Amino acid sequence: MAGRVAYLQFGLSFECRPPVEAIIVRSLKIVVPVTLFMLIGVPAYAYADPTGGALFQVLMPALAALWGFWLIFANKLRRGIGAVVRKLQGKNPEAQSTD
Repeated sequence: MAGRVAYLQFGLSFECRPPVEAIIVRSLKIVVPVTLFMLIGVPAYAYADPTGGALFQVLMPALAALWGFWLIFANKLRRGIGAVVRKLQGKNPEAQSTD
């Protein structure tokens, strides 16, 4: 509850939260310096691997994450798209669900 102040008025407690602008400014004070630090170029004194090993190490986890996302959410996506299609066709989407 950092940044919140509780008031007691007429036997009721109310919380006053900081305005959204203050939260954005506070987060920008952290994000901007960290981003600038990450963008500083430092010489590596090495060579790039010409065999594509780094590309493989980046693409395989990304593909695994996409595959996992598909396995988890494919049924919900199919049902949602089917409901939209049935609604556009004028059919009742609740009448055809098999839950």
